[in-house]
Amino acid sequence: MLRIHEVSKSYGGVRALSGVSLAVDPGEVVGLLGPNGAGKSTLIDAVAGAIDIDHGSVTFDGGDVTGVPAWERARRGVGRTFQRIRLVPTLSVFDNVAMPRPGRARDLGRVRAVLDEYGLTRWAQVMARDLPAGVQRLVEVARVLVSDPKLVLLDEPLAGLGEHEIELFETALHRMRSPLRSIVLVDHNAPFVLSVVTRACLMVQGELLLDGTRDEVRNSEVARRSYLGNPAEETAS
Repeated sequence: MLRIHEVSKSYGGVRALSGVSLAVDPGEVVGLLGPNGAGKSTLIDAVAGAIDIDHGSVTFDGGDVTGVPAWERARRGVGRTFQRIRLVPTLSVFDNVAMPRPGRARDLGRVRAVLDEYGLTRWAQVMARDLPAGVQRLVEVARVLVSDPKLVLLDEPLAGLGEHEIELFETALHRMRSPLRSIVLVDHNAPFVLSVVTRACLMVQGELLLDGTRDEVRNSEVARRSYLGNPAEETAS
């Protein structure tokens, strides 16, 4: 579904990504872990088309999308959320989710179905600004899923969420999984990420250091030394 090949990106001489290569198959949920400044969100932006890369290529669903604008990637089936919630605060949940995706007409029946599937129907007429943070995150996810994307990029979806809200998101994540859909999850909550993904990757200083199973990353000396710390503190799945 997704192939990132030798992707590099610099900002003013600072290397944000350094020759990163990664492949994600249909049905996989791949977690990107790493400290602040590791390049995780930059990689998400590169895949979504939000930034131009300096070197390398991005292939999505069998086609080279390097240089293809973000709106066209969205039309082809790339959906994403953002670190900072980007809902329209003065619109209702229904209207936020019903915003048309690039190249697609509004399908209100689909909107209602997604709201129901993710437990948001009771919030449908509430203004986005009046929602709890956890519900706002779910609304962002629902807005992405209305267009039934083939690839979902989740950038720091747990930021600012409490324990109950994290449980709501975990339920939503399981619901969005599909054999035909790939998911890339970026978050600093390493125990959560390692409990839900099918593969985990560790990024440090713009480089991809590890790419393996959850246990391989959890038990890696490199991961413990550079990011995870004491493995006893991590929660096994």
